[in-house]
Amino acid sequence: MAWNLIPRIVSAVAAALGPRFDRIDAALAALTKGETTIMFDLTALTAGVTAETNAEAAAETLLTNLATQIGNTVDPVAMAALATQLQTNAATLAAAVVANTPAATPPAAPAS
Repeated sequence: MAWNLIPRIVSAVAAALGPRFDRIDAALAALTKGETTIMFDLTALTAGVTAETNAEAAAETLLTNLATQIGNTVDPVAMAALATQLQTNAATLAAAVVANTPAATPPAAPAS
C-alpha cells in the first residue's frame, strides 16, 4: 500500500516546488543575459583600446621619422618640403581623430 502513495507524494512535491523552480529558472536566465551583455561590452571596449593603441603607435612613428628627417636636413628646400609634409600629416591625423571620435552623449537625467 505504501507504494501507492509515491505518485501522490511526487505530484505534491512537484506542485509545491514548481513555482520555485520557475523563479530560479527566470533568475538564471536574467543572469545569463546580463553576463552576455557584459561580455559584449568588454569585447567592444577591448577592440576600441586596440584600435587606439595602434593609432597612437602609428602617430608616434610618423612624428619620430619626421623629426629624424628634419634633424638630418640642412637644405632649406628640403626643410620646407618636410614642413609641408608635417602640416599635411597633422591635418590628416586631426581629421581622422575627429571622424573616429563619437559625439559626447549627455548624461542621463537623474530619476525623480
